[in-house]
Amino acid sequence: FLPNAFSPNGDGLNDVFKLENIRFERLISFRVFNRHGKEVFFTSNPDKGWDGTIEGKPAPQDVYFYTIQLVMPGTEVRNYKGDISLVR
Repeated sequence: FLPNAFSPNGDGLNDVFKLENIRFERLISFRVFNRHGKEVFFTSNPDKGWDGTIEGKPAPQDVYFYTIQLVMPGTEVRNYKGDISLVR
């Protein structure tokens, strides 16, 4: 499950865009891009997520795009992509 919006405003609700419930899969990459295609976040650690900053500064309210690459149990690789709205 991935939300379609998040609000990194420090209220403790939906402040970080991250993957949830990864139990048997192995995360290869989780990337977030701005509308111009510039990568603004990358991790291969399933416990980390995007906090809505770019180079330490608050990212503007906008629609961002993500890609996720997972290895399923065994050796099957699955790719996912979508968009997320950052709301301030």
